[in-house]
Amino acid sequence: MELLSTSVNPTEVEFQANAAHHRRLAEELRQRLAQAQQGGEARHHERQAEQGKLTARERIERLLD
Repeated sequence: MELLSTSVNPTEVEFQANAAHHRRLAEELRQRLAQAQQGGEARHHERQAEQGKLTARERIERLLD
């Protein structure tokens, strides 16, 4: 298998800035995914509970039981 050569230099300022930017983006994605898995923000859950309603996830769970 032939090796591919690269001209990327991880010590360059531009490389480090891009890497930091992409780490921030990845962290934001992880946070958004975690929030989506919880079914949204907690304040929305609280509001639905105050109104005596179930969230969509809770309704689906009850249907599947």
